[in-house]
Parts: sequence; C-alpha cells; structure tokens
Amino acid sequence: MGGFGLAQGHGKIAAMSTAHPRLRKPPLIEAVFELRFSTETAYGLIPGRMFDELREVFPQVEELPTATLPLDVPFPALVRHRFRSDDGSKLLQTGHGVLSVNHLAYSQYNDLRGDVERVIEVVIKLALVKEVRRVGLRYINQMTLDRPWSSVTTLTDDVPEAVGSKIRNRRFHYSLEYQPDRMNMALANVTGDGGEKLQVDLDFFREEVDLPQMQTQAILQWLDIAHERVYQAFMSLLTEEYSREIT
Repeated sequence: MGGFGLAQGHGKIAAMSTAHPRLRKPPLIEAVFELRFSTETAYGLIPGRMFDELREVFPQVEELPTATLPLDVPFPALVRHRFRSDDGSKLLQTGHGVLSVNHLAYSQYNDLRGDVERVIEVVIKLALVKEVRRVGLRYINQMTLDRPWSSVTTLTDDVPEAVGSKIRNRRFHYSLEYQPDRMNMALANVTGDGGEKLQVDLDFFREEVDLPQMQTQAILQWLDIAHERVYQAFMSLLTEEYSREIT
C-alpha cells in the first residue's frame, strides 16, 4: 500500500515532522488537494450536505455554469460548485466524483493539511465515496523574471547561438515516477500581472489507489509524503542565489 499505510492513534493526526523553514517570500500562488472517486450518492445531494457540515469554514456558495451540464458529459473532474472562506483565500470545490481543497493565500502546509483533514472527515461521515480513483497534491508557483532565467532555476536548455540570438519562450514538461506515485512537473515563462514570470507547476498524484475504504489516516499519511516530494523537487529547481533570497 506504500504511503497508504495506517498510523496508530485517535483524534487529530500530527503531520510528518519536517525541518523546512517557512519561506520569507513564498512564490506559491495556489496549493490544491484533489480527490477523485466513484460514488453511489446522487450529485444533487452532495453540495447541500457538504455545506451543512462545512459552512463555518466555507460559508460562501457559488454554483458554477457547469452545474447545469448533464452528469455524463465526457469531462473528468468537472467542478460544479465552489465554496469559499469569508476572505476568499480558501476554496472547497465539488463535482460528480471529484472534490478539491484550494488555498490561494498559502501560509504553511499544516493549514492546508488541517482543511484537508476536516473535509475528508465530512466525506467519510456522509459516506460519499465508494472507491478512491485518484488522489493528488498540486503546487503552482510563480517567480518574477526580473533577471535571467538561469539566475532563478537550475533547469536550462539554451540553444546554440547560431540557431537564435534570444529565446522568447521556454516550456518544459516532465512526467516523473515515484512508484506507486507520479509527478507531472511543468516549467514555463508566462506573462501576467507584474510582467514576465517563471511558473513552476508540480502535480504529485496516485491513480492506482489501494484503499478499500476512505480512511483519514491513510490519506493524510500520503499527503505528508506528497508534500515532502513536492518541496524537495521545487527547492532542487532553484539556484542557490534565488533560494537564499526567498528563505
């Protein structure tokens, strides 16, 4: 079962101990926990039940345009309802066979982990999940490119001078194996508020989930491992100069 082994104990489950310092200038713009699953519960019942249980954390409800689409549309993980915290920094999103916890103003891992634990306990209480199909943790980072690309990341692929004098766009995508998990890693320069930025998108997930039934301990243990993998991957992509700047 790999990362889905179970811990002993009751009540709140402590996060796996790490010695990572909090970043002074975190470039993270969104952290996402996603669960995909099969269910025997009619989707029309799920948003109301989730809201009743989690209204203290996510009191603002938004029905998305996709909520009117038939449930059998061929789009996996289609979000239909969004629940927001009062300040809009945290989201709970639901769809037929999918839910996600999104932090848009990420402060530290334990905050995200606490919200994931809270949501998973509600999912178990309501018996929403028949079988887990995919579990994932995704971190999207953006760093202002007010300096050369090679001053921010160690990952470069410069072309020979004879081919061109200036690279206008870079885009890298890697699929990495961490049996039984995988991670999609994408780096690209993007343009948005504040000018040009380097975007680093790290999506760590497991699709072959050996989890006969929903278990909070198992999900959180996997989440701890996923967070550690993502953290190590991100820090390894940074130059020493940029790493010193944000830590």
